[in-house]
Order: sequence, then structure tokens, then C-alpha cells
Amino acid sequence: MLLNITQLIQKYSLKITGVIHVGAHYGEEVAEYIRNGIKNIILIEPCAPAFKKLQNKFGAHHHIKLLHCACAAVDGEAEMFTETANNGQSNSLLQPLKHLHHYPEIQFKGTEKVKVHRLDTVMAAISGGNYNMINMDVQGAEGAVIIGGKETLQHIDYIYTEVNEDSAQLYKNATKITELDDLLKDFERIETSWTEQGWGDALYIRKAKLNANNK
Repeated sequence: MLLNITQLIQKYSLKITGVIHVGAHYGEEVAEYIRNGIKNIILIEPCAPAFKKLQNKFGAHHHIKLLHCACAAVDGEAEMFTETANNGQSNSLLQPLKHLHHYPEIQFKGTEKVKVHRLDTVMAAISGGNYNMINMDVQGAEGAVIIGGKETLQHIDYIYTEVNEDSAQLYKNATKITELDDLLKDFERIETSWTEQGWGDALYIRKAKLNANNK
């Protein structure tokens, strides 16, 4: 993560009640969530080896819910492009493009058929917990997650997400930053950190929340 969650919480007085982490990988951020008093956590991960690690690490934690799927605009199945050089952190439902140029050591030599669900479908099956933050690390598929989570988004105050410059195209049809800004019209992108390769991380806060804090 290019932006430090703890620093963001302190800087913007974020009141996070729970996190929906889409593309959780090995759950590297969980310790930081817990240190900041965030007890309601959902980890969503489609990759089978990564999900097994999540089960081994967090399966006994009743306040952490684990879901084995990807999030997209529709429910169904999809082929995910997979790699091992980066421990699967670059896996994507989208075909790699400029990623192969910027990171030639990461080769996508396999695919994995995964279940995909709309975020709204996932959250409709969740009982209990109060979740007002989404963390997305989905390698260019951010727009599809948002489109499939319109109902869920009504309850969200904060979105931390990977973003892509309009010209980056690390993955085919990856969501551009201008497209994501348009999809999140009720939110303000208040902080963005970019890499030389054209991808980065950003924090969005619901505009109504920002206005309330400024009063």
C-alpha cells in the first residue's frame, strides 16, 4: 500500500467501523486494521492458494469473514490470469498489457477459473457487522466492483483503492482514474500517490462526510 492507513486515519479523522477488503491476497493489512480498532473485517480473495493462506491465518477469528470469490459487475465465473513471481499479487481478471513491459520478471503463465459475484450479492449474504470502508486491490477491475456494489456503496464512507492513470493500461480495459472518479461522484478523491509506471493508490471520502467534518 502506497498510502499508510494509520496516517490517513489520523490525518482525516476517519471513523472506520468495518472494512470490506476486495482482493485481500494474504491479508497483509489485517494487523493494521486491528491496531486501529477496526474489528469488523471481510476479506474477499478469488485465488485458491491465497485463500488457503487466509483460512490458515484467520479462520479462527470470528470477527473476520473470509469469502472465496472475485467481485465484478455480474455474478458467474471468470478466468483469472495468474502469476507466481509476485506471489499472485498481480493476478487479474483482466489480460496483462503494459504490466509485461514494466515488470518483465512477472510472467502470467497460467489461468484459474474463479467464482465472481457482485459486491451487492456478497454483502446481502453477510449478517451482522457495520462496514463503512472498502479497500480494493483488484488490478484494474475497480470499475466493475463499483458497478456491482451500488447498494453496498450507500453505506460506505471511505474507499481506499488502487488506481490507474488514463494512459497506463497495465491491464486490458483497466478502469481509468477519470472513469473511477465519475463512478464515485458522491465521493471526493482527497489523496493520491502515483508510481512511475502509472498506477497508484488513492483515498476517497464521501462528500457528505467531508462537509460534515468541515462544519
